[in-house]
Amino acid sequence: FRCTNAICIPIRWRCDGHSDCSDQSDERNCTSVTCLDTKFLCPSEKKCIDKSKLCDGKQDCDDGADEKKNCSSNLCRTLSCEYGCRASLDGGDCFCAPGMTINTKDKRTCVGKQTPRERAVLRGSMDFREDILHTSCVSFFFNFHPHYPDL
Repeated sequence: FRCTNAICIPIRWRCDGHSDCSDQSDERNCTSVTCLDTKFLCPSEKKCIDKSKLCDGKQDCDDGADEKKNCSSNLCRTLSCEYGCRASLDGGDCFCAPGMTINTKDKRTCVGKQTPRERAVLRGSMDFREDILHTSCVSFFFNFHPHYPDL
């Protein structure tokens, strides 16, 4: 495809929801746009944005479709996400720790290599009125001092 400014790009880049020509001519007069699975289609503009930009409080689609009142996390409890859940247009999306990605098969577990600096620890609180110890596991990242041994 030849851009209006005479730059050539592969034809498969035409009408893909991402401007590859500096003059955006590759995205003009498109009848349909297909976004990758990791992207969201802004319907009024026929442009694709990263799904990570959905429901983040910043309007990326001109009409605000990525931030509409449809953003919700009401399904997060039922999704059983391995790491965490954030608001989405579908009621919630699972996400993973840095360096890991969501499993495309189940959309709730994480795959990839965990950093050796990540540790799971037991966090607890004591209810003195009932003598009950409440505990849960949490995962966090921290830096080790070079002169202290690793855990």
